[in-house]
Amino acid sequence: MRLLLRVLPTVLVLALAGCGGDDGGSGSGGDLASKEPKAILDDVSAALGKVRSYHVEGTQSDKDGRSTLTGDVSAGGDVRFRMTVAESKLELIAVGDRTYMKADRAFWSSRGGAAGPRIANLLADRWVIAPDEAGGELRGSLDQLLPRNLAYCVTRTSGTVSKRGTEKLDGHDVVVLTDKGDKPGTSPGEMYVSTTGPALPLRVVQTGPEKPGGTNDPRCGDDDSSTTASDVRLSDFDEPVDVKAPPNPLDLTTLSGAGSSSVS
Repeated sequence: MRLLLRVLPTVLVLALAGCGGDDGGSGSGGDLASKEPKAILDDVSAALGKVRSYHVEGTQSDKDGRSTLTGDVSAGGDVRFRMTVAESKLELIAVGDRTYMKADRAFWSSRGGAAGPRIANLLADRWVIAPDEAGGELRGSLDQLLPRNLAYCVTRTSGTVSKRGTEKLDGHDVVVLTDKGDKPGTSPGEMYVSTTGPALPLRVVQTGPEKPGGTNDPRCGDDDSSTTASDVRLSDFDEPVDVKAPPNPLDLTTLSGAGSSSVS
């Protein structure tokens, strides 16, 4: 399950933190493009820390194939996601301390071992309550996507970061930062930061595999990423996000033997 949720946390930290420069500033305005990379990242961190919600869409390629993700995240912890991994489809909703999931037949068949076909017949396209162990792991991964954690991760050590210049992205003025991915545990990529209003990241791209080694920070993603390429876009900052628990979810703990095998 961590693989499915690795897209955003890992990608957002690939182009972060790096070479020195001036102290951070206000985090907004046209002067952002004139700042050094570290100062820009300080502004990004400050802006993300104030975000109440955002929408995310992205793609990723790794050892399991190509995956896609779309979803909404609130600063309070309520989130919803729709994902595909290879031929499998999965939806996730987290509200309060409960995590719910709905997956297609291909997902359950591929993860149920010998019992896969039987589990798929029972669970395919139904909302289920994630069991405590799996739900706790999912909740921990989803928490990496909260604005406060993204704000923390953008200032962690990464590869050598430089400023490529300014350009337009979907009509927005942005400054582009590039990361060489030249230090252990880092990946090459680019971050597109808005120069109008708060210094928020509008697009983050990973352009190559992670360099082996380094020390993982659990708040900023996994330490065993096989991602070789990804493209994530953030939008709709501070728009209302109304996430509700799905109706009539199935409680796997009431099904003898289904709880552990169906989510492994």
